[in-house]
Amino acid sequence: MRQRVWRQLDDDGTYHTPAAVAAVLNEGVRVFCLLTLCQERTETVAVAARQITPVSALTRYLSVLRIEHDGWKVRPSSIRDWTARQSDWRVEVLSEEQPRFLEYATAGWNQLVFFPAPVVEQSLQITWATYPAAMSANEDESGLVLEDESAILRWALWRLRLPEGGAELQLAAA
Repeated sequence: MRQRVWRQLDDDGTYHTPAAVAAVLNEGVRVFCLLTLCQERTETVAVAARQITPVSALTRYLSVLRIEHDGWKVRPSSIRDWTARQSDWRVEVLSEEQPRFLEYATAGWNQLVFFPAPVVEQSLQITWATYPAAMSANEDESGLVLEDESAILRWALWRLRLPEGGAELQLAAA
């Protein structure tokens, strides 16, 4: 991808250094993945009893896409909805009558809450949107499919020309 950027800019890496091009390409890939949620990852995660679950165990986390418990889909919801339905939702736990989670919600950016709360540690299949690992200055693979790389290439051309302004920026936007 770096070579294509340099070719479009008519540069050999002198003005736009490899590190600068790699930084702009990484920025474009992350913005693209955030806007499209095009990459996903699934893992089994242990949920501790009666605790809010941090998503720090989920590598390169952007957003939860789906959660399953014992083959059943756990519905997304919000803490506001739970409070409106039942003010004491924090004390309700999994039981014989209700052996699986019904809903989950996010608490802030990096925590998951489950309703009803688990009494013992539970395993869940969590699928979340992710983004590829950062490219180094020597690396040329973005981790995206080829069709999506053209959008990243256009982003990089625009972003590298942005500090120049004027006619150069208009050429990059065209």
